[in-house]
Amino acid sequence: MKRRIATYSCALAAMIWICAPARAEYKGELPRDHDITINFDNSAVSGKTAITVFYLGNRPDEIEFTAPAGARVSYVAPKPGKGVTRVIVQVDPPTNGTPSIEVASNASFFHNCFGHTVLVFDVE
Repeated sequence: MKRRIATYSCALAAMIWICAPARAEYKGELPRDHDITINFDNSAVSGKTAITVFYLGNRPDEIEFTAPAGARVSYVAPKPGKGVTRVIVQVDPPTNGTPSIEVASNASFFHNCFGHTVLVFDVE
């Protein structure tokens, strides 16, 4: 019995150790009644970068953009609207890519993306 508990404990510890922790960076608050502008600098990256905007709340939704290699682009995501409590912006650049992103509404939030990046915003 003790051996079985020790075996299960070791297996559980190995699974927890292997899984990478979820990392997100809280950036601030976005207004509910303004569009969200995403300015993206992919000029130093040799491949396409995926950008996904998630709206969380009563009616979850998501919008996807793709930034071409070596370009600077600007996208407009619709205003969060009523019932949305949180906006998550996920950036997935190619390996060794370090693009920059600016998320703007009333205020601007800049971030340099080193690998998979998740930015979290509350909606006021």
